[in-house]
Amino acid sequence: MTTAPSSVLPALLADNPLLGNHEIVPYHLIKAEHVEPAITHVIESNLRQLAQLLPEQLESPTWEGLVKPLEDMHQRLLAVLQPEQLLSRHHHLAVIEAYAKCRERVRAYESAIKHNRTVQAALQLLQQSPQALEFDSTQQAALNHALRAARLAGVGTARATQMRIERLHVELAGLSQTSPIPGPRPARPGPWPSRAKRRWRVSPPPYAPAWPSGHARPAFLVGY
Repeated sequence: MTTAPSSVLPALLADNPLLGNHEIVPYHLIKAEHVEPAITHVIESNLRQLAQLLPEQLESPTWEGLVKPLEDMHQRLLAVLQPEQLLSRHHHLAVIEAYAKCRERVRAYESAIKHNRTVQAALQLLQQSPQALEFDSTQQAALNHALRAARLAGVGTARATQMRIERLHVELAGLSQTSPIPGPRPARPGPWPSRAKRRWRVSPPPYAPAWPSGHARPAFLVGY
């Protein structure tokens, strides 16, 4: 995959609608040439930030110094990737193709973060530290889920096992992308039954995961 030359990259970033703090994403300004430079910039800046914070966090990990930056990194990348969903519905084919060319780069970055033993070690130190006793239920759950995600990714196992797990994740992601979108339900023949007769049709409330009420689940833990 080609990347924008370093001499051109700053100019592209300055006017790139995928970057910057926008209250409302300027979808009408997003073009195919904006996608790859934005993704490359976010991934490289995230990796630089991670390399800077890990040495200190391995000695004395904190919530603000470790978990919050990891969440911020995820949100920065997510802000660049999310416009693809809406643009794909409006058939912006060139932009969709640009995102598709970067998909392998994004997958490799996410895999590197999940399989990073240093990140897992810092999270374990934080979980075992005295300050973890003062964390609220949301913070405790976030640490538990982050470490569980690392275990599910095969961190600490043989390289062959990690590669096998990664292939399974890729296959599952491919299945979710190629699964057909269900069409509208066919019309029900005949008259609709009376209220008394259709009470049994009411479905039970959807299952709600065990997450503390009033707290949002951290985005970088979604799927684990």
